[in-house]
Amino acid sequence: MTQAATSESVVAPFDSVRLETRGETIELSRKDDQFFVTRIETDGDQDHRRESHQIVMTTGSHLMQTYWLQIGSEFRQLPWFFRIEEKMWIPSADTFLNPPPGDQNSGQWNNSCIS
Repeated sequence: MTQAATSESVVAPFDSVRLETRGETIELSRKDDQFFVTRIETDGDQDHRRESHQIVMTTGSHLMQTYWLQIGSEFRQLPWFFRIEEKMWIPSADTFLNPPPGDQNSGQWNNSCIS
């Protein structure tokens, strides 16, 4: 269920994919056997690429797959899931019922999944 992010384990498209939700824009890209996510800030009609991080792990099943990036010593979940059968990206905030604000899972591997 959890694997290193490689061309064999990643099922979602990462070739110049742009995802936008709730005022946040990210761009997904691939270089050989490495996968990346870049946060985009928009100023008028100009895009400014900001933080870029490598996707290092995948977690998923037959239905959907999520991706993890590493920032320092923490693993953070990409805020999108890929629905395998539908071949579509959906925001993770729209995927599950969540508890009220303040009680939500942080999306950090170190705090949530590793234990």
